[in-house]
Amino acid sequence: MSEGAVRVALRERDIGGSGHLYHAVTVELLDIARVAWLHRFVSADLVEQYVVANLDITYRREVTRADRELTVCIRVQRIGTSSLTLHEEMTNPDGLVVATCRTTIVAFMPYGGASRPLTRAEIARAESFRADVALDT
Repeated sequence: MSEGAVRVALRERDIGGSGHLYHAVTVELLDIARVAWLHRFVSADLVEQYVVANLDITYRREVTRADRELTVCIRVQRIGTSSLTLHEEMTNPDGLVVATCRTTIVAFMPYGGASRPLTRAEIARAESFRADVALDT
């Protein structure tokens, strides 16, 4: 597993009546991976102090119960004053891409709800995950 990658286990309830991953669960699993990634690699403070401003998912392949676990690799596409634009790639155990997502998160002040600038430390850690990934997912 590459640095910046987070594994997420599929739960029984994640698979819909059609036998594959319910589309809304993909959003939830990406969020679980994003929170773990932020906590582990960028800033534990940012985990509790961000909102999702944009989420653009492209579904590429079916996920079934047999997959059991997915890996989400997260790279930084853009660093703004108060935001990060992330490229999230979800793969199955065979390494096949099942979904890609471009997510923009905005840091905010916990009391007052206004955005806040990213700290120098947050920017430096995010820079280490910067990648030349096309802006379209």
